[in-house]
Amino acid sequence: MKKYKTYLFDADGTLLDYDKAELQALKETFRFYHLDYNDQIEKTFADICSVEWKRFGLSNTTEKEIQSRFHELYYDYSESRFCALVKGFGLSVSPKEFDISYRQHLAQQMDEIPFAREVCMKLSGFANVYVVSNGLSVIQKSRLIHFQPYLKDIIVSEDLNCCKPSEVFFEKAITIADIEDKTTVLMVGDSLSSDILGANRSGIDSCWFNAKNKRNTTQIIPTYEIHSLNQLVV
Repeated sequence: MKKYKTYLFDADGTLLDYDKAELQALKETFRFYHLDYNDQIEKTFADICSVEWKRFGLSNTTEKEIQSRFHELYYDYSESRFCALVKGFGLSVSPKEFDISYRQHLAQQMDEIPFAREVCMKLSGFANVYVVSNGLSVIQKSRLIHFQPYLKDIIVSEDLNCCKPSEVFFEKAITIADIEDKTTVLMVGDSLSSDILGANRSGIDSCWFNAKNKRNTTQIIPTYEIHSLNQLVV
């Protein structure tokens, strides 16, 4: 793999462990409200999130309507899942308040993917490193605080009012990063349908971080595929 002048990193699933963060935030929110927590709640919450995510169309980020309303829909989705959870377990708390508290606790979760910070540190010695993330600005920037010494900027979809994989998102990110030559840029991410597709459409080299050795059954072909982040610096 050649060296690039600019690296664009996805956040969740690439630098940060979102699965751990989500569960820990849920546990801490239950603790905050002095509510009993168990494995059944954890499983039910995961099932609810999956159903509601699809119901709000948030997995269809290639569709223009979802693109234009992604963050509005995300806030609605977030509260809706807690309405279902509170109702299902008969919890004595407002779903809206629970949702707000959950997002506050999520913003404090900083579990990292192995080698993530070390790789960003090494790359920052000879290249410009950015994070380009779909998500809520306050939450993502808070969770990435330990990476900030090695980053030029954290570019979050909520601030741009558009999201990956749209070409608009990538063009705005390229402008922010003051990139003149796209051939000097590499996008690194775990999502074929978001990170890799968006980079490919925008004429940027892409690197699929496939930590779980999944089979690529799509027509989305990355420039590179790695299974550990430290492969970027060897």
